[in-house]
Amino acid sequence: QARYAETHLVRESLATALQESGWSIVPGVANFLMCHLPECGVSADQLVRACANRGLFLRNASLMGSQLGNRSIRIAVKDAGTNLRMLEILQECLG
Repeated sequence: QARYAETHLVRESLATALQESGWSIVPGVANFLMCHLPECGVSADQLVRACANRGLFLRNASLMGSQLGNRSIRIAVKDAGTNLRMLEILQECLG
């Protein structure tokens, strides 16, 4: 019960930070976020590769179905500290 509550809080915090960067977040309750990158930036494939080079592994959700387009990412929700590090890496990759 406590882990569920904690995951909910850090999930919402991560989603808010990404939305403030212009990402669209698909509503959900799982321990991951389905996100759509802004139209004016990199593709999901480009971001996934850039993040992997820095040790952050994201899922290119664009490969999960043709209707998702080429800007869909799935990000696992971690603890608060790890989420902050993920946001730092994303910021580095997106410049």
